Amino acid sequence: MTALVETVTWIKCNLEQFKLSDAAEAEIEAMLEGDIAPARPENIGRAKRIEDGRGRYQEFVKTSFPAGLRLDGLKVVVDCANGAAYRTAPEVLWELGAEVIPVGVAPNGTNINDRCGSTHTETAAEAVVAHGAHVGISLDGDADRLIVVDEKGETVDGDQIMALIGTRLAAQGQLLQLFQCAEEGRGREAGAAGGFLKSENHAHRGHLLKRQAVLGGEPVYDLE
Repeated sequence: MTALVETVTWIKCNLEQFKLSDAAEAEIEAMLEGDIAPARPENIGRAKRIEDGRGRYQEFVKTSFPAGLRLDGLKVVVDCANGAAYRTAPEVLWELGAEVIPVGVAPNGTNINDRCGSTHTETAAEAVVAHGAHVGISLDGDADRLIVVDEKGETVDGDQIMALIGTRLAAQGQLLQLFQCAEEGRGREAGAAGGFLKSENHAHRGHLLKRQAVLGGEPVYDLE
């Protein structure tokens, strides 16, 4: 039952595509820990494979890229951590015109995040230097966060990335507020109203929605 609770917690998502609140998680976990009557066979749903699901998703991802902009001429290292994006990330970057050097793209069921990905940026850094790449992108296993490595193989401060994104959004009139979950940072360089919060990852959504902020981030501490 514990494994089931952890699995449900891991995949939790509501119809608004946000992670569930702590209260909703607790309610689900309490239900699972109680007595649950198994559903009858005729009431159990059936799974259906979407054969072109990955292709659909890749096309969707590319719609978030500025129209008319290409990556031609750029050499990009992408470390997929032997995880969820091991095919999607390299293919999307290639389709956008980049020369792609993929690493961490051989998952075997046990090697996710194993000396690769965002918790081991040295892997991408070494590849960037070895191939003379312009940039390295290190994803984590489920590909919901990244760390960037520059052309010298040095890790880029996440505050700098937020400032760059915030500056562009502010110039386009889209940035209402920017918040960083840290004690200090460079968020205000974006020229946006914002501040710094002491917060855990799961609370980011609440802070963003409460303050109508459109950009938020946090430092990553587990790089050892």
